[in-house]
Amino acid sequence: MTLLSVIVFLVLIALLISLIVTRIKPAFLFGICLLVFYLLGLIDRSIMLANFINGSLLTLLLLLLVSVGLEKSRLLDGLTRFLLNRNERSSLLRLGGLTALLSAFLNNTAVVAALMGRIASQKRIAPSRLLIPLSYAAVLGGTTTLIGTSTNLIVNSFVEASGGDPLALTDFMWVGIPVTAIGVLACVVLGPRLLPTYPAVQKLQRRYFVEAVIESGAPLIGRTVRENQLRQLDDLFLVELVRNDRVIAPVSPDLLLESGDRLLFNGETSNVQQLSAIAGLRLAHDSQGMGAMQGGMAEAVVSNTSNLVGKTLKDTGFRGRYDAAVVAVNRGHEQLSGKLGSLELQVGDCLLLSAGEDFEQRARDSGDLHLIGSDSGSGRLNMRSSLMSFFTFIGAIVLAASGVLPLFDGLLIVLSFYLLMGWVNVGELVQRFPYQLFLVIGSALGIAQVAQSVGLIDIAVAFLVPDSASLSPWMALLMVYLLTMLLTELVTNNVAAALAFPVAWGLAETLGVSTMPFVMAVAYGASASFLTPYGYQTNLMVYGAGNYRFFDYLKMGFPISLIYGTLVMLLIPLFFPFY
Repeated sequence: MTLLSVIVFLVLIALLISLIVTRIKPAFLFGICLLVFYLLGLIDRSIMLANFINGSLLTLLLLLLVSVGLEKSRLLDGLTRFLLNRNERSSLLRLGGLTALLSAFLNNTAVVAALMGRIASQKRIAPSRLLIPLSYAAVLGGTTTLIGTSTNLIVNSFVEASGGDPLALTDFMWVGIPVTAIGVLACVVLGPRLLPTYPAVQKLQRRYFVEAVIESGAPLIGRTVRENQLRQLDDLFLVELVRNDRVIAPVSPDLLLESGDRLLFNGETSNVQQLSAIAGLRLAHDSQGMGAMQGGMAEAVVSNTSNLVGKTLKDTGFRGRYDAAVVAVNRGHEQLSGKLGSLELQVGDCLLLSAGEDFEQRARDSGDLHLIGSDSGSGRLNMRSSLMSFFTFIGAIVLAASGVLPLFDGLLIVLSFYLLMGWVNVGELVQRFPYQLFLVIGSALGIAQVAQSVGLIDIAVAFLVPDSASLSPWMALLMVYLLTMLLTELVTNNVAAALAFPVAWGLAETLGVSTMPFVMAVAYGASASFLTPYGYQTNLMVYGAGNYRFFDYLKMGFPISLIYGTLVMLLIPLFFPFY
């Protein structure tokens, strides 16, 4: 290895370790990595900047901006009425089929967010029997088209940057459709056997950790818990009391209450108004001087890349940062303790929020939170506009698939039409611009070029395959798939694709075989997020809503991952031959 290749190798190792063990945004890490290479003179300025106007990258950005308008549609609200009946397997089949179909063309996060509310609120089937299959169907459906998931478009960006022919909209269907169909059927068969039946939890009605403070001069002061009837609240249980930083638990019915006592309740937040109605008792979030906020109530999940993880609500300045106050926190089956403001947030925590008007925009822009519910209804389209926006988008997809109009041009026309009709505005597009994804992909393209130019890709391939003559293309393909699948569970699917692609492309060239099977292995490996709630954002979104435990994902995800991987490895060489 030359000195330059050693330096590049060390920087890339530092990048990978930082992605896995820190909460620093991938966009920042990739950007710093590219900047280091540029300052070292390892990449030309014009080449570096050209990566940020890659055709597939710009198409991805347009697609995400168009989705801003599609997310306002009321179509999903109407469709979900016909999904569920009392037969569990029939409901799973309908739910999985519709979710997969929609996720092939729409943002699957928005699809899951729209469907999970109705699933959580229905009484016929325990939501814990339906929500993991919902997430898996969204993941599977996204693998069937070029635009089904951002990962596929990212892979296409790398193909173009490497000198290959751009992928067609339908290239992914040959493997994706049979994999998705069998995957959904597997969920229908295995779900009733493997998924738990936890008590039904409804939207904004999970069992949350709620804090209330006794104000000075309150009639509660000097009276016992029993006398104040705090043990007789409807589905709200007083679990502990904090007095001058001293935790009292369990709380005796004969304990006299004092000014400043902080009461910690666990229960259904639909009944939280009982606390607000008690004279002298103030919900903790009101201590920030907010009162009732204009955006209404909302729910969000702390993401696996969130900067909030490991920090308390007090330390994060949550109110000023997101224009929202945390009313309550849910952590699945775990019993929380201590002051709400001193609670350290964890990945997957569900937050019940009193939200301001700017909350949704700020939350989406930060990437720290996945929105899973809101009662504000702001900006929603009526049914006529919803139909028009949907069919305009589908029209652009059909024209692109038939070769009549390039996808980029079609999406640009659709976005312009949305702006003209007032369904989105420039301010929304600026706020929702996915600058972090833009920086990750543009930087990753440059980083891959640097690694190739110093010979690091060739070294990595030689390390993985010391004797290329003795390694069959199929075994090499399996190695690429497993490497990408491992990375997607450790980091994120988009980052996994960016890291694995250069190695896969170099390996194909070393073996002297077609690069297409290896391109597809990276794409499908990066979408193989079934084993944990943290590998993909839809898994994390349903984590709290289904009241799941971590083991539930392993139990259901392992057979689905095995079926998915086996089919992918059998079908890729069939439709994309090595020679």
